[in-house]
Amino acid sequence: MKLLSRSQGIIPTLEKKVNRLRLITLSLALTAISVCAAGQTNDFQPNGVTIAYTNEINGYSVSVLWKPLVVRNNRTIGPAILEFYKIDEPYSFYLTNNHFGLENSMLPFSYSEDNLSIVSINEYEINLEYNEDDLGTDYSFGTTKAPFFFQDLDFDKIDELVLVEIENGQRGVASFKAYKFDGPELLPERYGITTIEPFNSLDEMSKVDYLTKRITIYNSGGNCANSYEIYKLQPAKNEYEGNSFTLETIIEEQIDEKLNKCYELTYSVIGQSKKFLLKKEINQ
Repeated sequence: MKLLSRSQGIIPTLEKKVNRLRLITLSLALTAISVCAAGQTNDFQPNGVTIAYTNEINGYSVSVLWKPLVVRNNRTIGPAILEFYKIDEPYSFYLTNNHFGLENSMLPFSYSEDNLSIVSINEYEINLEYNEDDLGTDYSFGTTKAPFFFQDLDFDKIDELVLVEIENGQRGVASFKAYKFDGPELLPERYGITTIEPFNSLDEMSKVDYLTKRITIYNSGGNCANSYEIYKLQPAKNEYEGNSFTLETIIEEQIDEKLNKCYELTYSVIGQSKKFLLKKEINQ
């Protein structure tokens, strides 16, 4: 692979990255089948575009092959394949995201007057700068200003890679898909945290508390039917094991139809059993 000189950031050229990504265009086309294009209001079907981030992101050069399909809430959404190229190894890996989205204002596209569909793509090779200032503080979690971010979610002082899946969560919020690393290499999902609780339920309504080392999953069920699942950190026993989490507390909302009142019931969790702790009235 031909690289630029170190003074130029040791980042593969856009042409080289595009060539590598084109090898997986067929995979992207198959991925697109699973995406609903209900947001389109005309017969226009945009072609795939390539995105190259111009700055180094957590030690990676990042390129994206993306098929923008749907326009909702001032964002353009569609399936994408992301390449993360570790600059100093070299090493690269690919991930897919069926709900990759960017704000319309960042894109060289023309949109319909109602801003609900793409009229034309004015550039097919797009350069973007990744702005880490948009990601919040070390004590906050989750952002939709970027399509991915790096953050320590399991409190082991090593950042995970988190993909942002626009409008893939409950109530139309974004969901988050987290991946762990083994050194520079990405762990397969079955060996990481991607598919285990609480990480497989992360969305914009979740909370990662870096002070108490707890993760709260909020489940929106409607009027007086919401619930919270609070997971507590279980630190690794040795350097060969990773941190884990146990479900510590469940909070459920319950309505009393006769009194027309809403109550919040708190339970502690021990193994597979719930122990009632507290009941209090809350405003609906």
